Amino acid sequence: MRGQLFISTDSDLADCLAANARLREQVSGEVPVALQVSSCRDPGRVPARGRPELALDLPAGTWIVGLALAHDSALLPTPADRVLNRNVRGLLRGLGAQYFGGDHLVIAGRPVAWVGFDRDADQRVLIEAYIGVEAPIATWPLSDMRGRPYASLRELGLVGSPAELADRIVAGHGRLGVQFGP
Repeated sequence: MRGQLFISTDSDLADCLAANARLREQVSGEVPVALQVSSCRDPGRVPARGRPELALDLPAGTWIVGLALAHDSALLPTPADRVLNRNVRGLLRGLGAQYFGGDHLVIAGRPVAWVGFDRDADQRVLIEAYIGVEAPIATWPLSDMRGRPYASLRELGLVGSPAELADRIVAGHGRLGVQFGP
């Protein structure tokens, strides 16, 4: 299946968020998947995708991954109540993480990323993941995963170069059969 790929490194947080906001416009029946991988140089507090009561405090160096799908089952057959479960699998493979339901991606028993999604009026899906790379992210109001605070990839010893991290995320989605073009 064909997909569109967009990568930006060391961008302003506002630019990262704006790029994700436009990501659904890139998907269609012919190109049902679009992936945006961005690293943000400045910190900030942003609303959580699909959870308006929650805000995310993002440190400098946070990676934001947006995955736009033409519909729930663009990557894998997906019941409406399993959108995150099925569609974070490329990210899990790329990061070597696990997903146990809820809002977290987990490595070594520690949450390292927050994930959420929503659908637009045309039923296109946008999944966003906020990954703490140099420092852990936080939620507001403050929360954790069953008493385990967020960790950063650096804290867990899992950080290489930005290009390596982006390549791993893209390759994880490629293993699901997506062939990315410019």
